[in-house]
Amino acid sequence: MKRLSTFLPRPLFGLLLVITLLVTPSCTHNGGDLDGLFGTWHLDRITIDGQPDKAYDGTIIWKFQFDVVAMMPTDDAQHQRFEGWGTWSFAPDDHKVLLLHYIHYDDKREPGDPFYSPLPATHLPAGELALDIDHLGSSGMQLTYHDPSTSTAYTYYFTKW
Repeated sequence: MKRLSTFLPRPLFGLLLVITLLVTPSCTHNGGDLDGLFGTWHLDRITIDGQPDKAYDGTIIWKFQFDVVAMMPTDDAQHQRFEGWGTWSFAPDDHKVLLLHYIHYDDKREPGDPFYSPLPATHLPAGELALDIDHLGSSGMQLTYHDPSTSTAYTYYFTKW
């Protein structure tokens, strides 16, 4: 930079730098568009076997980027804190099933640690689980988890945030 700036007057160098930054493409969707999942989704409501989950207060968002999913509680001022980290994928050859992988750990946390687990308010277990994608559109999503241990169906209704 020092050499280039010696050949160009300072104002022209600054203008050239700004123009370069403006026309350089940026990546907003790491790994592609994720078939509609990329971005932040607000979990509006949960039903349990078709009945509203009265305990859910509507304060969770899910964020999808590349193969990472994060569940975060938020408040009215949209403050967020990172909580449940995992990875996701589609079932092989089936983009109607979302696989969540909460099996991760690091040098400070063991598998099953709350940092690498779904938020308790979602009723989802740690480990690997499958959710049916009932609907996925540009502004809304609906997922259903069938708990094999209790035969309970949890349905999650999202809006794009």
